[in-house]
Amino acid sequence: LKSAREEGRKALRYVRGVAPVENDPAATAVLAGAAATVLGADGLFEAEQSWGGDSFGWFTREVPGSYLRLGTHNPAWEHRAELHHPSFRVDERAIGIGAAILALSALIWIRSASRCRLTVTASGASSMEEAPSDWVGSDVGITPTW
Repeated sequence: LKSAREEGRKALRYVRGVAPVENDPAATAVLAGAAATVLGADGLFEAEQSWGGDSFGWFTREVPGSYLRLGTHNPAWEHRAELHHPSFRVDERAIGIGAAILALSALIWIRSASRCRLTVTASGASSMEEAPSDWVGSDVGITPTW
């Protein structure tokens, strides 16, 4: 009886990991535009690629999406720990900023998909109206309050 090695066969064991995050260009543009509106252009930068795994990749296989990495470390703090480190701390002011970016992204995406014109005023009131037939969704029409 010959072993698999003697017969020239190889065994391959495939272990399925997490799917890679594939950012949709249109979703990324909406997210970046919303982030620039909330933070200003100086508040944005492209983060280094992370080699960590994340279940978000499974979502972007089904629907268009884009991954946002939100800075949550206060530069005034001496110690900076990564996300899963036991001494990781969050500057909780980042929570409101992240919520504002995601909410604004959702409003822009909905308005674009529904071909409606959306206006958000400083008081927080909003209105939607049917867009002209030649409108292609390029104007944002949102005035942030922050």
